[in-house]
Amino acid sequence: RTASGVDLAGGLRPARLLLAALIGAFVLALLYVLQIQSLVQIGAEIAKLEEDFAAESIKQESLRVELATLHDLSAVERRALLDLDMTTNDRRSVVPIPTLPDAIDLSDPPWSEPPRLTELHWWQQALIRLNELIQPAPPLPATSSPRG
Repeated sequence: RTASGVDLAGGLRPARLLLAALIGAFVLALLYVLQIQSLVQIGAEIAKLEEDFAAESIKQESLRVELATLHDLSAVERRALLDLDMTTNDRRSVVPIPTLPDAIDLSDPPWSEPPRLTELHWWQQALIRLNELIQPAPPLPATSSPRG
């Protein structure tokens, strides 16, 4: 006997032990089923995400193809000529530039840096000298002498 007055040896009957073992096995089996169910649910979600990814990849590839066809210059010209009945403009149109009033000044603003005269590089000077050697300067025009 214990202090509370319950007989411990009488409480451990084989039927109760068997019932406790069955309840424990049931709880473990239920936990196992729940774990398998969550794995199956996650697997189904992964499969759905993979299908969505494949569908989006196909859409992306079709958009790339469409973009490539729309940016193809020959296709644009063909569509303009055949579908929209556009023609090329061979005639040049000259637009006269109006004269500006005297009050309008198109020079650089006063705060801008003045243009610098750049010194020619050695290779630019060499090319100019080479050009002068290849093509001599034209002769000066004959002038009449004052002696007459």
